[in-house]
Amino acid sequence: MRIAINILAFYVAWFAAVLGAAHGWPIAAASACLAVVGLHLLLSARRGAEFGLVLASAAVGCGVETLLIQSGLVFFAASGEALAGFAPFWLVALWMAFATLVNVSLSWLKSRIWLAVILAAIGGPLSYYAGSKLGGMMLAEPIGYSLIAISLLWAVAFPLLIVFARVTDAEPRAA
Repeated sequence: MRIAINILAFYVAWFAAVLGAAHGWPIAAASACLAVVGLHLLLSARRGAEFGLVLASAAVGCGVETLLIQSGLVFFAASGEALAGFAPFWLVALWMAFATLVNVSLSWLKSRIWLAVILAAIGGPLSYYAGSKLGGMMLAEPIGYSLIAISLLWAVAFPLLIVFARVTDAEPRAA
């Protein structure tokens, strides 16, 4: 049940973030993501480690998104960008919500880092493509090049979060 709630909460945050950004509501988009993070931390047995993972994900996500924006591979409407050319705050909040999956529904990937690389290389670009179809962002043409770049970045970024979670041992060990 915990895994189902974790997945459902993230997808609520994802849709709220993408649709909120698409409709010019970046504060609502970020708020939904931060509410999921808050709930996750409230229910977590290891709040400190989980909070560290959330912050690490925010830093990684800010870097990835800023790189994509500055390289001209993705475009966001003026939907909450504090500084032009840098990741919008609602998108960094979405990366924070993504971190809530790492030690719960995606914890099985901690011992399968190569599978995490492969799944990130596939799932990352699919998520961006879906977000572009919902109006939350635009991908540069040709879209295939943008998706390949996103794939490569996610193939590095997500495993970094997995390794961070392993190192900090944010998941309580079962007896």
